[in-house]
Amino acid sequence: MKILRENLVLNPSKGRCIFCTVPDRKRRTSLYLVMLLIGLFWGTLVVQGVSLRANCKKLAAQQTELQQKKKELKKEKKQIQEKKDYMETDEYIEDLAREKFGLVYNNEIIFKAKE
Repeated sequence: MKILRENLVLNPSKGRCIFCTVPDRKRRTSLYLVMLLIGLFWGTLVVQGVSLRANCKKLAAQQTELQQKKKELKKEKKQIQEKKDYMETDEYIEDLAREKFGLVYNNEIIFKAKE
């Protein structure tokens, strides 16, 4: 045995300190446990990443669908507004009176087809 410093003595067969408190087997087991935990951590990250990516694609498709629906609703709103504006005019009232009640101006001639 060699004396390196005052209290450290090397075991010539293994080249390790005699006073080391953790044997090789425990060190290896600890290393394996740490590696296993790191592996589990990375595995969890990968699974969560794949799940998030799938959810993101689903939400993107839903967003596209909602944007299309929004465009359609804007067109419908514009049509309704145009119809509302038309219904507030005298022309609409005149057309309605002609269609529903058969009213005409005094100087107009009505032609009816024979049945």
